[in-house]
Amino acid sequence: MMENKINRSIELNQLICILKQCKSEGLYHYLDIRCGKLYRFSNHDAEMDESGFLNEILYNEENRFIFLPVTCPMDEYTDLCCFIEEIDNQPLHDRLKRCTQGKGAVKRTKRELRRLHLTPQWEWYRDRFYYRLAIEWAMENGVELIGPVSDNPEEENDTECISQNF
Repeated sequence: MMENKINRSIELNQLICILKQCKSEGLYHYLDIRCGKLYRFSNHDAEMDESGFLNEILYNEENRFIFLPVTCPMDEYTDLCCFIEEIDNQPLHDRLKRCTQGKGAVKRTKRELRRLHLTPQWEWYRDRFYYRLAIEWAMENGVELIGPVSDNPEEENDTECISQNF
């Protein structure tokens, strides 16, 4: 009898891309350690699964799949505020801090970041969060990360998220 090979590795940029999508409610990602592929399914897929295939494969082969987080702990408002706190230029800091007050703060702050040409810095800051989250998830699950992550947020945005639907 042939034993199933275990492949506990994933491309780092692919994992980061998937983690950025994890805020989508009802979308689930799994790493199949037999083949190293990422799979995703939605609540709709599960409802349409009359044969019970998803339930069978995900829950009866419990050691085959590693579940990726459903929700990310990143709170955009809080992270924007933390980003602003790191700005050394006091007038700029104060201007952005005022944007974070009241209803519509995230949208207003992002608009001001665009006006001030600070969007790339914000994106770099945000991407570092996902980088750290990917490293932490991989360590907790014994998954090897393949490939370096770019320090240029624009390069990372070109990364295609590759996962297959069940």
